[in-house]
Amino acid sequence: MTNQLVNACKEYILAETYGPQQEDLLWPKFYKEIDNRVVTTDAQGRSRAGQRRGKGKDGKEPEDESLFGRLKACLHLYVSVVINS
Repeated sequence: MTNQLVNACKEYILAETYGPQQEDLLWPKFYKEIDNRVVTTDAQGRSRAGQRRGKGKDGKEPEDESLFGRLKACLHLYVSVVINS
């Protein structure tokens, strides 16, 4: 089961980091997201983007399809597996 989760997370991340011609876009996307987060952060370091995004009607946070959101989802999945095993 662990290998299946690792492979699923790997494919989930690769889907965001590979371009149409299979070029590796990990670092360019990573730096672009850092730049975007710096621009959307106020002087105290709080993210303005996070303030706009709230929990939905079902109490769940909306999915973040950015590279950071995908990495965060994989880490949450990993933690939940480790805690429950």
